[in-house]
Amino acid sequence: RTPCCGSDSPFIMLSWALALRLCLWACAASLGVANLVKTIDNAHRMAIQSISCQPGGTTFVTGSWDTSAKLWDRASGQVKHTLKGHQDWVRATAMSVDGKLVATAADDKVVKIWNTDTAMVVHTLVGHERGVWAVDFSPDGKLLASAGDDRNVMLWDVASGELLRTCKGHVDSVNHLSFSPDGQSLASAGADRHVHIWDPVLCNEKKILYGHQKQVLSVRWSPDGLKLVTASADGSVKLWNPQGKQLLSFGADKNVLPVWFRDARFTADGQQIITISDDKVVRVWDWKGNSRFTLQGHTDWPQQICFQANHILSVSDDRTVRYWQVG
Repeated sequence: RTPCCGSDSPFIMLSWALALRLCLWACAASLGVANLVKTIDNAHRMAIQSISCQPGGTTFVTGSWDTSAKLWDRASGQVKHTLKGHQDWVRATAMSVDGKLVATAADDKVVKIWNTDTAMVVHTLVGHERGVWAVDFSPDGKLLASAGDDRNVMLWDVASGELLRTCKGHVDSVNHLSFSPDGQSLASAGADRHVHIWDPVLCNEKKILYGHQKQVLSVRWSPDGLKLVTASADGSVKLWNPQGKQLLSFGADKNVLPVWFRDARFTADGQQIITISDDKVVRVWDWKGNSRFTLQGHTDWPQQICFQANHILSVSDDRTVRYWQVG
């Protein structure tokens, strides 16, 4: 999905992992040292798989192996609502731009849309044949895209819950989805090593991005919609234009050990990229692929990242919740 960023130059980053903890950093735009300021334990009863932010807001949502999702207030670190209704692991979450709706996707083959004020289910979307691993709202909030282990990308009408169309083209599981900022394109990242860019109205393929050697774990658009960044199990992060041209590749060739990059996304100004990887490090890069600084402290794998305002929230399999101040 589109980066969970505020409009300020500092940013909030949230990363999650196969863990019970959340870690939050406050991060300035300038380089600095991270100082632990707060610890939160037991965010979920089981491993946390996903996190999404309200763009420009103070609410975020997490999804867990414990089959629940939770809505959190970032300022207080308190749970606002616990969303219960799935029968299997919650794999993915998404929040609408206005913060009024949350979507959750699970291994029970179901997608649910929730009202964030009442914590009630608005729609239960049934149509996938296997587990659902990715969801994203269109910027105008009218469409919801979902995808997963059945290789299909499905587009739903948010108001009615009706399945509008199914986009077929991947030959393996779909790991991640991201609408472009203008809503005119939808990118899907697959275990087949490819990224497909779709016309969400016609379900036509606009372009396929070739270049990764192993599965692509995430794809996200730059704020201006002129670039995409992908993270892969091949140990690389790549920048592309929407026409399918690879602009840059970095990772192992930038003094990073060959690891899976789990997630990558642009900051609000589009000038920096945040990544997380299996070496348990959160990295900040410039758009040329030069590492600016790292945030270390995790002792186990993270899964994804999200940021807004001037904080970083991070979760890891190391059973710690860390609230970090970077100065």
